[in-house]
Amino acid sequence: MANKNATLYYSGYSGITAQAVADFLGKTLTTTEQNIISSLISSIELFLAQKCRRNFKYDLGNDYYEEIFDAGFEKYYFHNFPVKEVAKITIDDSDVYIKGGGSNLYELNKDFFVYRDYIIFRTIPQSSKDNSQALKISYNIEKFWGEDVELGIKQWVSQIFSQKEYGGKNISSFNFAGLSLSFNQGEIPEYIKALIRTYKKVLI
Repeated sequence: MANKNATLYYSGYSGITAQAVADFLGKTLTTTEQNIISSLISSIELFLAQKCRRNFKYDLGNDYYEEIFDAGFEKYYFHNFPVKEVAKITIDDSDVYIKGGGSNLYELNKDFFVYRDYIIFRTIPQSSKDNSQALKISYNIEKFWGEDVELGIKQWVSQIFSQKEYGGKNISSFNFAGLSLSFNQGEIPEYIKALIRTYKKVLI
């Protein structure tokens, strides 16, 4: 099992391709233009995840999001949600639960309960050494976003690409080789702001 840091943000979730944007624009793209659009797609995907304070990438294959907590508490909120399933729980680097495992110390819906954005332990996880960062939970999430996100990304990429100098007012800097993009907050399209309002995680 490979893990991704649950508190970092990842792109590559929309499935939008340079060809899809070309079709949206109604034009044929050169190889260089396709590469630029692919970079823009990745950057905008990452921008949305960062602004919404949660990951949109849900299909991780054999990977899971891994989150580290201090042990010793009953309730823990996940950085990403909605949680589809918890795959693994580790205390002091020792597995106490593995999905499908036959010798788990913790049992789902007995020792712990998984909800949409948090987990509750009936058997409190305790470290035998130091509770600080002793608890690790690996999980994956369900798809929670729809075609509105796909359309928003496609529209913004098309808008940026269509403007001269690849951005004009909307972009303060764009580094194609480094896949980095900086946006002027005041020039973010209203449809993107609406997406952020819809999907943004409320801090608790």
